[in-house]
Amino acid sequence: MKKILAIAIAAMFILAGISAVAENGTLTLASNYEFAPYVYKADGEYTGIDVAIAKLVFGEMGYDIQCEDMDFGAIIIGVQQGKYDVGCGAITITDERKQNVDFSIPYESAVQQVVVLADSELADMAAVRAAADGILVGVQQDTTGHYYVADNLCAGNPDNCQPFATAADAIQALKSGRIDVVVVDDGVAKEFLADDDSLMMFVSDCPPEEYGFCFAQGNPLLEEFNAVLQAKLDDGSVAAIFAEFKSDAE
Repeated sequence: MKKILAIAIAAMFILAGISAVAENGTLTLASNYEFAPYVYKADGEYTGIDVAIAKLVFGEMGYDIQCEDMDFGAIIIGVQQGKYDVGCGAITITDERKQNVDFSIPYESAVQQVVVLADSELADMAAVRAAADGILVGVQQDTTGHYYVADNLCAGNPDNCQPFATAADAIQALKSGRIDVVVVDDGVAKEFLADDDSLMMFVSDCPPEEYGFCFAQGNPLLEEFNAVLQAKLDDGSVAAIFAEFKSDAE
């Protein structure tokens, strides 16, 4: 009986939160806004691919968005607990994450890239694998790149995996000689290399990934969001957003 009552009370809180969102007309968009070109700040404004997609889709659904900045690892927890309505920022859809949140349909496929100094002897994945016991690998905390390095590349030497709060921090550590390699998402790696010939990159052997927006489990907004997002993928609107934000980085 107590368990049934607890479930009923939880359901009431969920419905109350959804009702409040509907009345307010503004949805909170949680991310770590230091992951260009997907989410970042420019001239004091939150922007990027994911922000533009969210504005496009939710705008058609009749909602405004309010961006909320935080550590990457706090996004899914915050959405799961109902603190934020939607999570974004090149979040890879994984089975583990789906235990805590529901994901939208994918809006992009991606791979993990390895970034090194242009004059590095670590010129391909085979060289990185061969040297893995003696190199320090930088990652952004709680990303799939972090999990890949910790559980695979540096599994035999956990201390060789060096987590940073942001990808930019990891790249800066690489350029200052504190680490040897950075593993980061493809689109973000290209952004760092766009105007910096001191860096080079090559693809890792991490499996391909797909990005999605995350919602609290059971959130009724997800079905409509998916329908509108699919329409925007089909009519080329999402492709136009990618072209706008990736043009300088490709």
